[in-house]
Formats: sequence, structure tokens, C-alpha cells
Amino acid sequence: MRRLDELHLEHPVYGSRKLTVLLRQAGLALNRKRVVRLLRLMGIEAIYAKPRTSLPEPGTRFIRIY
Repeated sequence: MRRLDELHLEHPVYGSRKLTVLLRQAGLALNRKRVVRLLRLMGIEAIYAKPRTSLPEPGTRFIRIY
């Protein structure tokens, strides 16, 4: 868990698949299910663009300027 936390701090955009690869390269025998479980237990999730973040509020009127 300590190494997983260190890797997340170095690469906050990496998800469970990439973190699993990095841990295996470091010599730890972990599968992705275990990494996902540990990430949930620690409250860690990857940083990524959330969907539909640049939509206007309902009822907003658009003014077209040409």
C-alpha cells in the first residue's frame, strides 16, 4: 500500500491498469483486482476529465455575434 501511494503521488493520472504494470516491474506479484481493491480502501482515484463539464446551465440564452 505504501508503494502504491508513492506511485499515485508521482503519477496521479495513472489508473489501476498502469499502476499494476509499474508494481509488477518493481517485482511485486499483484493482479489488477487487488490493486483496485487497495485503491478503493485507500480512497485513491485517478485524475481525469469528467464528462460534460463545459455545457451551459439550462435556460442560458446564446447571443450570436458575427
